[in-house]
Amino acid sequence: MCAGWSMPDPRSLSLNQMRVEPALSPIAPAAVTAPPHPATFFSADLPSGPDLLGRDAAMNETAELVAHAATPTPLSLGLFGPAGSGKSHLLHRLLGQVNGLTIAASKLATSPFLSRIATLRIPAASLQENTVTALAAALYSGLVHDPAAPDGAAELARDAVNASTDPRTAAREAADQLDEVRRRLDAERRALEELDGKRARLMETVLYEAAGSRVDAYARTNRPRIEGRLRAFGFSGEPVQTFKDLVRDYTERGGVTGRLGVFLRSLWGFEGQTSLLVWAILFFLAGWGIGFAADTQKVWIPAFRNLAEALGPVANWIEAHTSWLGLMRTGAIAAAVLCLLANITRAIRLLAPIMRGASLLRADADLRRGELDTQLSHQTRRVDTLNAEVEAQAKRLEEAERRTRDAGRSGQSMASDQPFAAAGGTEPKAMAFISALTAALSGGGGGPQRLVVAIDDLESVTAKSAAQIVETVQQILAFPQVVTIFSVDAAHLALAWNGPASAAARLERLIQIPLSVDTGIGREDMKAYARRLLEPASVSEGFHIDASRSRLDEPLTSQEADLLAALSPLAGNSPRVVKRFVNIYRLARCRTADRASLALMLALDLGGSSGELATLGAAMDEHTPDSAILMPPGEPRLADAIEAAAAAQGHAVTVGSAQAAWRIARDYRIPV
Repeated sequence: MCAGWSMPDPRSLSLNQMRVEPALSPIAPAAVTAPPHPATFFSADLPSGPDLLGRDAAMNETAELVAHAATPTPLSLGLFGPAGSGKSHLLHRLLGQVNGLTIAASKLATSPFLSRIATLRIPAASLQENTVTALAAALYSGLVHDPAAPDGAAELARDAVNASTDPRTAAREAADQLDEVRRRLDAERRALEELDGKRARLMETVLYEAAGSRVDAYARTNRPRIEGRLRAFGFSGEPVQTFKDLVRDYTERGGVTGRLGVFLRSLWGFEGQTSLLVWAILFFLAGWGIGFAADTQKVWIPAFRNLAEALGPVANWIEAHTSWLGLMRTGAIAAAVLCLLANITRAIRLLAPIMRGASLLRADADLRRGELDTQLSHQTRRVDTLNAEVEAQAKRLEEAERRTRDAGRSGQSMASDQPFAAAGGTEPKAMAFISALTAALSGGGGGPQRLVVAIDDLESVTAKSAAQIVETVQQILAFPQVVTIFSVDAAHLALAWNGPASAAARLERLIQIPLSVDTGIGREDMKAYARRLLEPASVSEGFHIDASRSRLDEPLTSQEADLLAALSPLAGNSPRVVKRFVNIYRLARCRTADRASLALMLALDLGGSSGELATLGAAMDEHTPDSAILMPPGEPRLADAIEAAAAAQGHAVTVGSAQAAWRIARDYRIPV
């Protein structure tokens, strides 16, 4: 254990013209060992040469990532380190390994790597005047004139020039684009009409088609009770459907008058209700008649008695029991009231679930109406935008057709085999060339399958120019099958991006895989480096390459997946940081068998607080390499992460394994 082990806070970063250096010459698939020879009397400061600092370990997996056929693109990498740290040398070796993999892959029947990759190394100084046009010219020059470029690269570049400058090609593309925009406009208009129709049929849609609506859930939950009430009123058929029909009818009669009409109809319009009303009327009439008889008894009883002598006893009996007439009248009226109450009660029992369903239907409709209104507003904007795009595209087609006619009358050549710089030089033409070039890359033709563009020497331009170059190149090369690599001192960019914190945030957005060049160099490394410089040059610049397989294809185990999930809160609290953590782990895991410690240190390097870093550094300082890391109280998040790593590997995390993992993890930081 080396005393004084410390873990600095891992926050750092940087990135950054028309001379284009040729891509590295193809490297043989197998290492070529040069015969030893005496040490030279002078060591030139060149980007080429053997790896004397042991950095090839980090480059191997990175080269495989760049050359792998399954790598999602666009992909952006950053080589970060101060001036003199060896970024250009490392970039040279990285591009050499990529070229070696492609050559080796082309000689195999099957390989996980692409067999045709064009690598271009562009000095930042050549891009500082007009980045877009300078980049286009550099791409054209590198693809056409570099002897190491893969087969078809020159044709690809020339075809892209023709596609971007030929008026007839531009006219055809404009017509195709106009047709495409019109098709999209028609589709969006149909979608808008469908949304309008859905809004007009909102109630029926929610009621009959939305199986998860609240009114549907209410109807199915209370089906037995609803079915019994509907049957009592003479409704047949499927009860839920019938209930929904009644809810619809009730909802459609808006306002107090409409609802009152529904209620009145429920008093007489359904089975059983009419008979109750008739009986109520009959009982009321009977009660009225009996009351009238009681009130006029002194008139009609004598008249009844005088009708015939035989009716006298009957009249006398009626006269003796006239008190019964009041009771009979009261009973008749009571019966009429009971019939009326039964009618109203039955109506309420029928309407109660219907009113509840209508309330739920309105609530569901209001919720979905808001969603539909939002969709309608968004769809209307899309249609308006496409209308404007159709008009603009029609004008472009008209202009392209005019240029085609003018070119035909003047006898102008429709094709160009001149270098891009001679073909125009304006930014729109440069963008058109780059768009045509990247589109051709994705077309799957016989040219290069992928384009690797490395921007080097960004410190040779001002900080403002370097920052502008990084952002512009990253933006205009963000296309499939394009890999961009920036070699730069992050502190240089921080001067243009308002300090280290802002630079770190920008680079985290721009760079997917960072590689820090100088983090692992210490005093002993420098001593060993000096001794290697003084020894006979027996180390080859070649690489041992096996293109038949890729270590990146090794699948993650379930234990690794569980560990990454457990450590992700320590790595960061945003999807971008967690994605960076997972991506870097998948890349760096090939460098060590102690993957649990590596995952722990990567998460700590990405998201650990200064307190957590200092605490772990102190804990490792106090123990031998074989000792388990014992965390003092006070950093529960760090303690949980160490415990998760130990559980994943089945034994405690040792000081030595943590130090080795830390040395790997800090190779993948943005050092600002």
